[in-house]
Amino acid sequence: MGTIGGALGEYFALMSLLLTAVLIVFLNLQTLRTEQTTELTTSAAMLVTCFAGILCGQGHTRVPAAAMVITAALLAWKQPLSGFSLGLTKKELHSALTLANLAIVIYPALPEGTIGPHAFIAPRQAWLTVLLIAGIAPAALISAGVSFISMLIVCALFLLSGIGRHIARAETPDAAPFPLTSPFSLWVAIKYGSFFVFLQVLGNLAQQSAGQGAFYLVSFLGGLASSASSLAAAASLTAHRP
Repeated sequence: MGTIGGALGEYFALMSLLLTAVLIVFLNLQTLRTEQTTELTTSAAMLVTCFAGILCGQGHTRVPAAAMVITAALLAWKQPLSGFSLGLTKKELHSALTLANLAIVIYPALPEGTIGPHAFIAPRQAWLTVLLIAGIAPAALISAGVSFISMLIVCALFLLSGIGRHIARAETPDAAPFPLTSPFSLWVAIKYGSFFVFLQVLGNLAQQSAGQGAFYLVSFLGGLASSASSLAAAASLTAHRP
């Protein structure tokens, strides 16, 4: 119906959309009377289908095809997605949404380039590093593959060397469960970003006043507290070295 309306012109396209809305109203009235519920998912799918049909009737191809494939996928994955969303705690959801808002609202408002005395601080660069750490991008994961594999090998060696002791501890009846923290933590990202800016400023001062040796010392001491922040600050200063 949407395709026919779109092919006949704008007036008929609006009429087809109106008829779809009327069908949705009657559908929901029927389900409210029989099952005391509404068909919100079906109603949304009908509207998207009608819009996609109108676009097809007007000669568009890629947009309606992509919209229908995404809609069909969401309908097929409705239960798994619902289970995932219901499994999130309020704290996890709040942290993830807050981080998304800061990425969309705060990051574009930050000044470009460096600011402050001697141009030590790059606000956008610091915040972008926080966002990349909070959600590792595939490109960064691929480029850091060698480092990750090396760390994995070392961790595996440590694990194999003490596997007997760990198994014996796990078999004891009074063994405490290993606590798992939330993967969505805005506070952890902010602490990382603050420490990154601190190391960036301190490393720059050390490099300008006492040379590369002081810079290496700052990087080493910073790595004892946060290896990720120290590595990111060192890489940033190296990339912007004159």
